[in-house]
Amino acid sequence: MSAAKRVVKLLSLADKRATQSALDSVKRGKDGRRYGREAGDERGRPGELDEAAKMAARVEGEEQGEVVVRGTGRAIEKVMGLGVWFSQREEYGVRIRTGSVGAVDDVVEKEGEGGVEMEGAEGEEDDGVEVPGSRIRYASTVEVVVSRR
Repeated sequence: MSAAKRVVKLLSLADKRATQSALDSVKRGKDGRRYGREAGDERGRPGELDEAAKMAARVEGEEQGEVVVRGTGRAIEKVMGLGVWFSQREEYGVRIRTGSVGAVDDVVEKEGEGGVEMEGAEGEEDDGVEVPGSRIRYASTVEVVVSRR
């Protein structure tokens, strides 16, 4: 389950970023100056850690890190299996979205023994009809959105 390991790693990195962002915003005062040991103040601000913990909890509640895994075609089964695996764990929240995505196929003409053949077109005869250079086909897609609870 290398995909599951990758999702867990990305979620932990998102948590680190949220915590670091909260700590940076707490270390700056209302006047924009930095407080704490970095600014040369040995004492730091009183209650700085409590304030940082509150800020981190607020940021975590507002902007949770989410990882989106998308699959089309044969990969839909694997993506759904990944979603089931994460939904069985209590520490993760899972949402599933379905949709479709457009894919562009280029039609290439190649000359064969019996005249002009079209690559990518099955069972069609060349009746003198102009062949478009590309076509758009739509494929079903499934998205699994994984987040920490």
